[in-house]
Parts: sequence; C-alpha cells; structure tokens
Amino acid sequence: MRRFNLLWIFIFCSILSPFAWSQSQTSFPEDLVVHFDKAFYAAGEDVWFSVKFLDAAHPSNVVYTELIGPDGTFLSHQILLADGMVASGDLPLSPDLPTGYYEFRAFTSWNLQFTPQMVYRTYILIYHPKDAVLPGVPAPLDAYAPAVSQHIRLNMNAHEFGRRDSVSLSISPASLGVSGMTGQVSLSVMDVRYVQSADHSSSEQSFDELRTNYVAHPEFFEPEKEYTLRFRMRYPTDQQLVNSSFVYAFVKATQQKVIQKAYDGLVTFSFGEFYDSTVVQVFDADPFRRPYIPDIGLLPPPRPDIPPSPLDSEPPMNAAVGHYLALFRQRFQVNALFESNQQIRALRPKRKLLDLTPTSAYPVKDFPAVRTMDDFFKQIVNPASIKRAKRRDRKFGNNARRFKLYIPHKFPLSPKEVKKPPLLLVNDYFTYDSDAILNTDWYDIEQVDVFNTANQLPVQFGPIGSFGVIAFYTYDGETPDRIKDAPNNLKVQGFYRPRRFPAPTPVLNQDLSKIPFLSPLMYWSPNISLNSSQTTTINFLTGDQKGKYLVRVQGFWADGRPILGETVIEVR
Repeated sequence: MRRFNLLWIFIFCSILSPFAWSQSQTSFPEDLVVHFDKAFYAAGEDVWFSVKFLDAAHPSNVVYTELIGPDGTFLSHQILLADGMVASGDLPLSPDLPTGYYEFRAFTSWNLQFTPQMVYRTYILIYHPKDAVLPGVPAPLDAYAPAVSQHIRLNMNAHEFGRRDSVSLSISPASLGVSGMTGQVSLSVMDVRYVQSADHSSSEQSFDELRTNYVAHPEFFEPEKEYTLRFRMRYPTDQQLVNSSFVYAFVKATQQKVIQKAYDGLVTFSFGEFYDSTVVQVFDADPFRRPYIPDIGLLPPPRPDIPPSPLDSEPPMNAAVGHYLALFRQRFQVNALFESNQQIRALRPKRKLLDLTPTSAYPVKDFPAVRTMDDFFKQIVNPASIKRAKRRDRKFGNNARRFKLYIPHKFPLSPKEVKKPPLLLVNDYFTYDSDAILNTDWYDIEQVDVFNTANQLPVQFGPIGSFGVIAFYTYDGETPDRIKDAPNNLKVQGFYRPRRFPAPTPVLNQDLSKIPFLSPLMYWSPNISLNSSQTTTINFLTGDQKGKYLVRVQGFWADGRPILGETVIEVR
C-alpha cells in the first residue's frame, strides 16, 4: 500500500513539474514608448519619431512600426534596427493624405507572442494643407509653459539668439542616486505656437499593471539577428523547378553577394543588415547551364494581422493649426523659388555605388559625334559589339539584337568571341535583357564600362560575371522600368535606414544663407545617450524664422525612470 501511494505521488509530481517550470519561466512583454517631434503634421511632411525600450535588457533588436489611415488601410510598414534602448526612424507622408486621425503602431516579434498581443498604439493628427478653413492667425507666443523637469537639469548658453547662432544645451542628471547608469533621450526644438503639452501618462504609468494577466508562451522566441528570405524559382519556359548549386543573390544597397543551393525550387538566403526598398537580384549563376531569367516568388513568413481601429471623428481645426498650414504652403513656395526641397523632405543617405574596377571606361561626353548605341559599340567599344539576328533568336525570344563581348582567356588560341552573352549592369541593376537597354534613350547614358579581364571577373562578380559584364550608367541615376521590374529583381523591405534631419547650416562671411531655413521644427535628434555620472552637451544652430522655440528632451533611464526637460529660447 505504501509503495502504491509513492507511485501516485511520483506521477502527480511528474504532471505538475512542467506546469511549475512553465510558470517559473514566464516572461513579460517588451514595453515600448514612442516620442514624436510635434503634435500634428501637414500632408507632405516628414514624421520624426523615436521608439524607446523601457527595459535596457530587452531581448529584441528589431522594432516594427506601422501607420494606418482613417479608412483602415496600411500606409507604411518599417523594420527598424534598435541601437541600445532606441530605434529611431522617419516617415515621409504623401501630400495626398486626407485630414484625419492616423494610427501609429510599434511592436516587436516578442510582443506578438502574447495574448492579447502587446502592441504600442497611438494616434497622430495629419491635416491636408487645403483643408485650412481658418485665416492664418498666429497663436500667442507666451501660451506655453514649460513642464517641470524630471530626473535631469537643462542648462543653455543663452536664451536669446540671432539667426544661425550656435546653441549649446547641457543635460545633467538629477536626483537619481545611481552612478554610471545610462539613458536615452530624443531632442526636439519646435516653434511654441504649434506644440502641445507632453503626454506623460505613458511614462508615469506603472508597467507592472500592464503586465498583469498576460502570460507568454512557454517556448522561447529567438530575437532577430539577421533577415531571412525564401524564394521559389522556376524556369520561365517550362515552369520546371530549379535545382542548382550556384543560385546567386546580390543585395544592391550593401553590395552583399551570397551563393546558395536550390532544391526543388526552394532557396533560402540569410542577409545581414540591409535597408528599405532594397533590390535583391537572384540568378542561377552556374556557368555551365544555359542562361535564363528565373521566375521568382517571395514566400513571406507568416505574421499575425492586427485589425485596425481608426477614429471616425475629425481632428480639431484651431488657430494654431490654420496658421501652421498657411506657413506650410508658404514654405513650398519659398523652396520652389530657390529650387530646393530640403525643408520639406528629409535628406536621404548617400547611395553606395558599386566598388568595381572596369577593364575600360567610356564617358559618353568624350565622344560627341556618336548619336546611337549601335554606333557607339561599332566605333568606340572594341571588345564589345551588338549582334543583329537575321531571324528570330530562339534563345532570347523576340530580341532582334543582343550584346556580345570578347574575353581573351576563354579562347586563347582563337579570335572567336564567347558565345554566351555578357551580364548587363544598369545603375547597379543586373539583367540579361539587352533589348531593354537598346531601347533606352542614348542621350540619357552618361558612361559605359566594360569588364572583360580574365583575372578580375570571378573576383568582382562571381559566377554570373564569368562571361563578362557591360555596365551602363545614366545621368539621373534612373533605371528603365522594364529593367527594374524584371522577374529576377525582387524589391524587399529590409531594415529602414533613418534619413538625416535637414538642420540649418552655418552662414559664411556673416552673409545670409542662399536658402532661408523657415521650418518650424528647428532641430531633431532621436537618439542621445546620457550617463548619470556626467553632463552631456548638444550643439545646434538656429534658423531664420524669428520667434520662441520649445526645447524638449524626453526619454528614459535604464531602470525605467522617465526623463523630461523643457525650456524656451527666442530667436530675434
């Protein structure tokens, strides 16, 4: 009998042990808070935002953001890389957006493991400039009272400045009681007529209350370390699945080159960091196979859909909004006058060009007598030419002409050219479609480069460039749509690279700048690191619009305590 009771106790403990283990291993969602540069926006502007983690030991390093319109349509989906406790970004708004409340969401993959899903949601007000029904009456300059600082002290080198003056802001920790602790803040300098009191409810709220009754799944979710894409490849002629040991992928933005194998058409590529609107080009690069353009379909990973919940009411139209929209239209006129758009659109990062060494470079401007692509290759480019087919080319469909390139190492004892066509490069886009290039306007071509050196081709291009490469570069950097939309090009949304805020530039020789800086948002910095043991100093320049500006610093310390500091400066 005693042995029987011990057996039942053992079975009972065995049943309870997984439950007890899962309860001890339960985790909490990652708490996110989003800070924006201002309270409302005009359609056509840029939304600057900073997503902050409240826990310095958060497991995820990728943040997803979404913007949903008043009708529930998805307008933007960005993938941001977190830098410490902050993932910052900017969101260019279309000038055609109607006036309304727009829902902004921020979440991590870890947050989606909870039921209900832990997603940060807030609403931003967007106005169409034509909907301003009130006259441009400015709001009172002294209508805003700075908020009481929390856990920091702000010191300015002055409170009155001239145009394009240097402003020095010092941020010192206060009443922390901990040395060496880090913190992350964002800094915005905004015209006081268009700001509202900071919403401190999210920072002062006890996040232990939010965590109540939310239990994670027992399995551990691995945070994102890289970006993975799966492709299915078929031959375009017979739709047979591709099996190859040389499936080649090229990431245009970061120049990554990856070679994988395809079994039954499926191939998986894992990339490091690459950025929004990146073109990933995929080829069967086996030099011993017949060349073709594969048909590629992306198999996206499943992601739970979050139903939108837009507001039906219209945003308020007060005097401050009316004046802001009137000034916004004037800024468009001023920028058109100076042929600049720097204050309406953020500055994009400089495009990284291909770092390749051609065998021969041919600037088109050095040959003004040449008027057509055919004459250029006939008279100028000696190792390359254009083949004219007398009858329909079976291999290349209806293409009447195609490029051919002589590579000496292929046939060392014979002057014959290589029969396989070279790879064509148009502004970093790889293609085999010679007809699309030949139909491009010749006066748009700036330079033609030829790669046919035997010892450099495998190193620079891998297997896809074994039979040579002819590169074409246009003056405006625009690639024909036929090449950009080719089946071997796949436009994917990778990690979004935040653009640079167009801050005022210094005035040289005490003269006015060529382009006046009239933006109501004078300065924005999304990610400033603080240390509780030292003072952090930030320098920026004032613009050309006189008035009072609110300097707002907001963020969090590593232990979750909120950071808030505000002061007002005046530009005379």
